[in-house]
Amino acid sequence: MAARIDCILGRAGSGKSRFLRERVRTLLASGAPVAYIVPEQFTYETERQLAEVGLHGVPVYSFTTLARRALAERGGQSVFLSPQGKRMAVRKMTEEMGSQLASFGRVKHTPGFTAACAQLFTRFKRYEIDPERLSTIAESLPKEDLLGEKLRDLALLYTQTEEYLKGRYLDEEDAFAAFCEALPKSSFAGRHIVLDGIELKGEQSWRAVGILMDIAASVYISLRLDTEPSRDAPLFAGERRTLTRLRAMAAERGCPLT
Repeated sequence: MAARIDCILGRAGSGKSRFLRERVRTLLASGAPVAYIVPEQFTYETERQLAEVGLHGVPVYSFTTLARRALAERGGQSVFLSPQGKRMAVRKMTEEMGSQLASFGRVKHTPGFTAACAQLFTRFKRYEIDPERLSTIAESLPKEDLLGEKLRDLALLYTQTEEYLKGRYLDEEDAFAAFCEALPKSSFAGRHIVLDGIELKGEQSWRAVGILMDIAASVYISLRLDTEPSRDAPLFAGERRTLTRLRAMAAERGCPLT
């Protein structure tokens, strides 16, 4: 099933969210199921705004809560790991590996090292760089190269951390990957999906949008993008690239796009 894709374009304050709320009202009046997705920090505010215009009970999600809902429907008792828990896991592995991380020397004992590594591993996952890929890159560098040494140690720490977490916990990125697998058979298949103000960063978020295009009845996406030529056009370059990629994805799937 190819979803209909509607991209709602406009500067901040131009009425994109208001348009989406009215579209949701029309869909609900026809009995169509809707899911409204916003950035994590705006879920409560969006629920309040929807209620103020009479749209009570519209399910509002962030990608994180959407993932948890889809995984809960699939079943299983996954334990979700907080960023603090992830740092603790990296610290545990750092301490256990000790002298194996020779290239980092005393740095590995300094405040902030494990937090920096945990954040870096999160970014790797977000862009679908697994430990094996990092190891391959590291091995392609000369052995006496300092960058190569650090990458090899980093790949080793990344591998050991993932091995420790596997089967015990799901961090946000693991949950997102599992969510992408669960999404096609979840209750979100066949719904009308609204993506309001979502920033698509990392390949995992793009993968999720692609799956939603495959399984949803329609997808509405708001983009902070001025459609008219203006002096500050360069400010919208990122959103233009997003729109270009969305159009390419829709065309690849045969989705009608407006």
